[in-house]
Amino acid sequence: MIRRVTLVTPNFSSNSLGRTHVLWRLARLSGMEVVVASAGGGEIWAPLAEEELVADCVGVGEAGGAALLEKTIAGSDLVIAVKPVPASMGIVEPLARRLHKPLIVDIDDPDLPPLPFIRLAARQILKPRKYWADTKIRLAVDRYPHIVSNPVLQNWHGGMIIPHARSEEIQGEAHTRTAPVIAFVGTNHPHKGLPEVREAVRATQNLGTRLVVTDTAPDDARVWEEWRGRTTFEEGRSIVNRSDVVLLPSHPDPWSEGQLPAKLIDAMMAGRAIAVTDVGPMRWALGDGGLIVPPRDIEALVNVIKQFASPEQRVHFGARARARAVSEFGEAVNAKRFVQICEDAVQRSARAREGSR
Repeated sequence: MIRRVTLVTPNFSSNSLGRTHVLWRLARLSGMEVVVASAGGGEIWAPLAEEELVADCVGVGEAGGAALLEKTIAGSDLVIAVKPVPASMGIVEPLARRLHKPLIVDIDDPDLPPLPFIRLAARQILKPRKYWADTKIRLAVDRYPHIVSNPVLQNWHGGMIIPHARSEEIQGEAHTRTAPVIAFVGTNHPHKGLPEVREAVRATQNLGTRLVVTDTAPDDARVWEEWRGRTTFEEGRSIVNRSDVVLLPSHPDPWSEGQLPAKLIDAMMAGRAIAVTDVGPMRWALGDGGLIVPPRDIEALVNVIKQFASPEQRVHFGARARARAVSEFGEAVNAKRFVQICEDAVQRSARAREGSR
């Protein structure tokens, strides 16, 4: 039985802590004691600053941190490196190997995408230090069981899919408004497609549409836009729950091709009417629970908003989205998967130790 697990995350201040929070909740729901360790330290990532996770976070980057991390790992039954990067996998892998502790690598972003030979050769010449650091991590990752967040990453690395699981208790408001509220929640990176969302909302003002965005208001903010700035995890989820429509028109991009936005899972679990672009794992995640639009197509987004102006349409697609979310992304089903891969990793490690004697 696995009683204690250590999650080693790159740092506390970046959005990688969001993925760590998913694994922390699954471990806690499975009856495990959890320690979240980071040599990167820093203030807790703002969306999670008020979550219970904070009490289990231990900084190991200061003086005496190496000894503290070793002690933490020595007292654990299992170690999970969150992200295959030097700040997590690079630190914990030698320790886990020396202490004979089972190790799992969690991969939720395209940090180690497959590269053509010519690009690998170019990187070796132009950025030799990064090339060898990445190569060392790739070789280490291949020696251990993997958790991945979506099928694209599974195709690249293998492993079991543990997506950004969410509580089944999440429930959005009923779809009754005739003038829909559209939400854009999450980090506003250039490849996320917010400019297209803004233009589509502008073009449907005859329907009374409003847009809520979790970012700082730009100089050209419009009267039908509500800019909330950076929010907590719970506040962002509340915005999604109170909205009618969630649009995720990501652009094709090396990052978005292997990334599954957690806000999509939140929107599905809340039973929102959703449209996404056919980029990376988004079509897989949404299934038949929403609409698919081409990237950078404002007219397609306008047509989606017109269709979702009907409360009946939102109820229809929202119910399908929630049903898929519960079956694929609910914490109950994913806690079982999480326990399975953890137990498999422990047994695999035990067999390896026996074989080496």
